[in-house]
Amino acid sequence: MLAVLCVPEIVSGNRENFNPEAGFQLSKNCQLCVNLAEEDKTFSLATANFQAKRDPSRASICDYFQERAMQRVWVVVLAFLVLCGSAFAQVPKGNVFFGYSYEHTPVVSNDSINTNGWNASLEGKVFPFLGLVVDVDGHYGSGTFLAGCTPPVCSFTSADVAEHNVLLGPRVSFQVGKVRPFAEVMIGAAHISRSNGISDSDTSFANAVGGGLDYRVAGPISLRAQFDWIETRFYSNTQNGVRFSTGIAFHF
Repeated sequence: MLAVLCVPEIVSGNRENFNPEAGFQLSKNCQLCVNLAEEDKTFSLATANFQAKRDPSRASICDYFQERAMQRVWVVVLAFLVLCGSAFAQVPKGNVFFGYSYEHTPVVSNDSINTNGWNASLEGKVFPFLGLVVDVDGHYGSGTFLAGCTPPVCSFTSADVAEHNVLLGPRVSFQVGKVRPFAEVMIGAAHISRSNGISDSDTSFANAVGGGLDYRVAGPISLRAQFDWIETRFYSNTQNGVRFSTGIAFHF
């Protein structure tokens, strides 16, 4: 019976008057049809005849079984996507952070100062282990800077300093119990201004690399400690500063 089902071509050549009891020749895909027929418990010869008469181009019962197989493949694919979506829905979508920040950095060159301020960031998850983060900070302090030189005498003056950075980049992280370590690489822009002694400002490209640690204390609330190296290019010089931030992160 299974051999009769494997009829890709009718010897008579009349595909519209399909009759499984007429002479036939087996196609090279006959074994595939046999396997499919054995697996398909719902198959009936009447169903195959109906499909063939409805569409003469499908007179081959092999075509019928192959289409049934493709339908099953799509069902499996859709089920897989639904399961993946359900699993991904369990992953936190991101987090927001705000806290205190300390930065030690040169302003021009060889004139490093200590500044204090704030740091805030927003991370959105792309994958469970990868997110995109926007990082913004502001640091404020004062220092003594070179005002000018008339050899052999140079004059210095003090001034207040305010620096702000806006950075964007990928962050890699993973969860281990209550602890979530992370590492990040960011690029963006930085702006500095001096006042009360020297009045000037500058804006430059900035890049940063660093990392940190979140420790979950209750529900979505975590304590964060973060350390970053930030490079800026103020006043046609290169500054390499270090920033330490700590505060509260809320995961959502």
